[in-house]
Amino acid sequence: MITSNDVPWVPVGPRGRPGSVAISSSGTTTSYGRLVERVTALSAAFAQVGVRAGDRIAFLGPTTQHAVETFYASLALGASHVPLDPAVPPAMTTTVAEDTSMIAVVVDPVHHDHIGLLSRRQIVLTSGRIPDALCEPLDYEAFMATGTGEAWRRNPLPGDPGVLMPAHPTGAAPVGFDHATVAGNVATMASLLDIDDEDTVAVATHAHTHPWSGWLGAAALSRGAHLLITDSLTVAGVLDDLVDSGAAVTALRASTLRAMTTCARWSSPGWSGPRRILCVDHPDERLVLAWRERGTELVDVTCGLPTDVEAGDGPPLIGVAC
Repeated sequence: MITSNDVPWVPVGPRGRPGSVAISSSGTTTSYGRLVERVTALSAAFAQVGVRAGDRIAFLGPTTQHAVETFYASLALGASHVPLDPAVPPAMTTTVAEDTSMIAVVVDPVHHDHIGLLSRRQIVLTSGRIPDALCEPLDYEAFMATGTGEAWRRNPLPGDPGVLMPAHPTGAAPVGFDHATVAGNVATMASLLDIDDEDTVAVATHAHTHPWSGWLGAAALSRGAHLLITDSLTVAGVLDDLVDSGAAVTALRASTLRAMTTCARWSSPGWSGPRRILCVDHPDERLVLAWRERGTELVDVTCGLPTDVEAGDGPPLIGVAC
């Protein structure tokens, strides 16, 4: 059983009050206790099929509940978490390279068409069948149930590790993060958050902030805050979620923040933005001033590095593929 003494990410509030995890457009809310139960089961299921420290687990898709659980389960096992860019154009799936160090991949249903042909040798989890796949994907919930000791009547898991990964749209390969790096990034993120257990921290999936979103979510929960996962597919929807939830902190790209200033909601009076937005690339002065008028301070977490720094260069917090 996972406890707060086992892994650094387990979210325990400063006064022992757990936060909650909400996914906006689906309307579901998962309590801290339920989240730990599901992550415990998922990590146990992965361990039963041979996933261990040093292995790599990938997730393709937005930061849905499955992505959050996969992120935490990989941390619990000491495995590396590899986010695959959900913005990969379908045409690029024709050129994929097999990575034999990858042992499992979880595919969000909305990105089935982005994965292309899957290897017969990998563990593939998803909700529903992936068309034209070379393997039969395993049902995510059924696989998780094996971690609780419940019976699971399905075909045996593929034996050999491996995955076919789509190319990154910038040409860079997806980057994996080991346990120590992720734990350090979560701790660094937590130090940037001026929040308590009354605050809500928003994780926006639209702007390709993953794996920032996972680190920010883990950091928020470690401070006892509530976590809102806004899975809106539009910039306007993300802005609405930020405002309506009263979020105190979020992390977004400058391009997304700039696009928000053109939304209808921006022109409507009487609303304020989050107290702080961690900007994952350089915001210009005009953008900083525009958000400051809405009560929001933009924090440039790129630490003065150029925006074209290759993933993996610079401090661990900068070494992201997002």
